[in-house]
Amino acid sequence: MTTTRGRGCHVKIVLGALGALLVVILAVLGWLGALSPVEVVEREMGPYQFVYVQEASTDPAKIGALTVALGQRLDAAGIAARKPAQEYAPTGGMQNQVGFMVEQSVSRDVLGTDTYFRPIAAQRYMVVTFPFRNRLSFVAAEMRVASALAAHRKQQRYAETGTLVILDGDRILYLEPITPA
Repeated sequence: MTTTRGRGCHVKIVLGALGALLVVILAVLGWLGALSPVEVVEREMGPYQFVYVQEASTDPAKIGALTVALGQRLDAAGIAARKPAQEYAPTGGMQNQVGFMVEQSVSRDVLGTDTYFRPIAAQRYMVVTFPFRNRLSFVAAEMRVASALAAHRKQQRYAETGTLVILDGDRILYLEPITPA
């Protein structure tokens, strides 16, 4: 037979465990940057040299596989200085572009038929910098950055454009070109 005092002890243990789990979850989210303020600034960025493949999906596994395959192709061509990058088109727009920012132009014979090279001129962007800890940082950033860019775009009356995402060491850069509506 369980006494009232015994049930109260079980409740305290369960509540304590749930509280500890909540603290751990909040600590991980904080470490990933999900609890940090997101600031949108406007500044000139670039120029960039973008090597990419086109992909309709935003599935992280597929994006990862495409990035690895393109990275191997660039390694074979001796192009080591690069940063992973993607350009995500607005819903209903062109396909997403998955690849790397490189420090040189890349010839067609290195690229193959399904890979493209596009120089991107320096221009003014809405910019958000988000910390990169591991792949989960992209999930945390998606929760925070898209809404911050959308709010800033609406406030400034800018047109919706694609978002350029560059993994730059320990930070993720989110860039949206400034285009008046």
